Order: sequence, then structure tokens, then C-alpha cells
Amino acid sequence: MIGDRHEMPRYQSDFYRENYNKIVRWLFVSALMMLFLILVIIYFEIFVPTTKYYASTTTGQLIELNPSGS
Repeated sequence: MIGDRHEMPRYQSDFYRENYNKIVRWLFVSALMMLFLILVIIYFEIFVPTTKYYASTTTGQLIELNPSGS
């Protein structure tokens, strides 16, 4: 009977310790995923391909336009 009373807190502490470790692992994984996504967004913002503009004539010929207006 006394052994049961002493084992209960140990089971509770094991339960909380295991769940704490699981949550810390998931938080670490989610932080890594967020860092990866932030780096991808930064990459796409820095290395944006230039936009090409085209106009077409009535005959269907494409003429490349410069976005600077010259």
C-alpha cells in the first residue's frame, strides 16, 4: 500500500517528462521548418527573374518591350 503511494508521483513525473520532450522535439522541428521557409522566401525575393513584356501587331508578330520605356 505504501509502495503505491510512492509510485504514483513517479509515474506522473515520467508522463510529464516524456510529453515535455515530445513537445520540445516538435517545436524544434517546426522552428527548422519556419527557418527553411523564411530562407526560401528571401531567396525568391532576391533572385526575382526579370519580367519580359511583349506586344503583338495585327499580323501576330511579337515585339519585345523594355520596361524602362526606352
